[in-house]
Amino acid sequence: MRNLTNKQITEKIFEIMYNQIGYDGSVLTLYTKLEEFVLDSLDEIEITMDLEKEFRVSIPDSYLEEVGPKLKTIGDIKDSLKHFGVISIEEQRFDKLKNINELS
Repeated sequence: MRNLTNKQITEKIFEIMYNQIGYDGSVLTLYTKLEEFVLDSLDEIEITMDLEKEFRVSIPDSYLEEVGPKLKTIGDIKDSLKHFGVISIEEQRFDKLKNINELS
């Protein structure tokens, strides 16, 4: 996984969503609800494939079946990517500091 900042990860997810839904002038945020988009199952598959390609991860169908219905916002998508190691360099640094403090 490339070292990306929190902002870069978020922007890449927004870019994937914009490309998939088409830009209509709306502004995406991490709080944007997925129900605002009219996504069919093909859209969901294409978004998943774009996320896999962009972040160099493999998201199993079983994970999508279990977690997919629980994803309500774009922020939820971002959080779910952590399960596959898509963690910002800021979070990596925080985790290292946390581990050092726990060892002290």
